Amino acid sequence: MPLTKFSPIIPDEIPYPLKHEEKVLVTGGTGFLGKRVVALLVEEGYSVRVLARKLSNINRLKELGVEIYYGDVADKVSFEQAFEDIDFIVHAAAGTSGSKEDCESATMQGTRNVLEFERAQD
Repeated sequence: MPLTKFSPIIPDEIPYPLKHEEKVLVTGGTGFLGKRVVALLVEEGYSVRVLARKLSNINRLKELGVEIYYGDVADKVSFEQAFEDIDFIVHAAAGTSGSKEDCESATMQGTRNVLEFERAQD
């Protein structure tokens, strides 16, 4: 696959010991809740992948050695690749910009998309 500005960032090596074989995807992994969940999963020895919007600050995630895939849960097409070979999902993404109605709409649509995509995989 050719590299694009949305190509995933896969670390060459993981700077922590893996204690678990399962891979966990965290949506919203750059947000208030998500970044704490990511840190705990890394500390517990899980292989972690984060779905992040392109404008998110990913510096701390890079330091932790997690995989970073770019996409938005409100746009199904943009996040499909991030869901490949995942054992667990922690959905912590939420709309945070715009009006209250825009945030609620983005959050609900994102949650619907994650649930629909996961159901289709079973």
